Amino acid sequence: MNSLWFRIVNKRQFVTSLKFSRHYYLKPKRVSNKNSQALILATGVVTGIFGFSIYVLGRPDEDTEYMKQFEQQKYSNYNPLLAYLCRARDKATGLSKFISDPSSPVLIPSKHPQHPSYTLVLEIKDLIIHPSHEVLRGWNFQKRPGVHAFLRELSQDYEIIVYSSEVPQNAEPIIQGLDPYGMIGYRLYRGDTKYMKGQHVKDLDCLNRDLSKLVILDTSKSAFQLHPNNGLALTPWKGDIRDRTLLDLIPFLKSIVDMKIDDVRTVIPQYSELGDNFLETFKKRKEELDKLNQPKRPINSNFRTILK
Repeated sequence: MNSLWFRIVNKRQFVTSLKFSRHYYLKPKRVSNKNSQALILATGVVTGIFGFSIYVLGRPDEDTEYMKQFEQQKYSNYNPLLAYLCRARDKATGLSKFISDPSSPVLIPSKHPQHPSYTLVLEIKDLIIHPSHEVLRGWNFQKRPGVHAFLRELSQDYEIIVYSSEVPQNAEPIIQGLDPYGMIGYRLYRGDTKYMKGQHVKDLDCLNRDLSKLVILDTSKSAFQLHPNNGLALTPWKGDIRDRTLLDLIPFLKSIVDMKIDDVRTVIPQYSELGDNFLETFKKRKEELDKLNQPKRPINSNFRTILK
């Protein structure tokens, strides 16, 4: 009996130890070195590109005798290796500035004396048109309600300039269809913007216009962040056919001209801080002003008698 009990106990211990070993003594997996090889390869490629860029950019510019003498004077106090690195740095900085800055410090000619003294700058995407894509028809561009009346009415009081963050290949055909009569004076695109922190910013100083008489309408405040007192940011239009924003903007913009505002930067901020409600606020103020300016009707003599 005792020997039988001993065999049973030993069997249980054996089973328990077997389960224990299965749980804790797994065969270790082989670690692949593919990731480390890929990292080494990527590091080598980046290092090679960086080194080749320094080699190309750091070479002395000997295209003209003037540039050759200029570089010799500029880097004469540096040892050859440091001069090479400084040349690469300066050329890389110039290339970055060339890409980020507008195509020219003056984008359009001076205003013609016969043009209106006020200037209106417009974005087109989601302000005048809305692009949409369909599987069968491809890209479709929907015109905002009132766009033709908007351009026709305001072109009498403003010089209209399109300043868009879109590329000309996409935007130019749309503008030609919208403006067959040439009410838009100039068209500027993405290459004419200033690239800042991942955004295409419109530098109004490059427009060669009096900023005290310039209003910009856009769908993003960041687009005119360099001149916030000149701009109004409108909610992007997404294709609502009942929208009346452009029609409501006509009296607002015409009132600036009618009142002969000396500097729009003293007026625009009062409305821009109201956000999307600035047109409603303008309507209420205009109604109140119209009531005050209405001529008083003569009171009927019989009515006067009753008042007495």
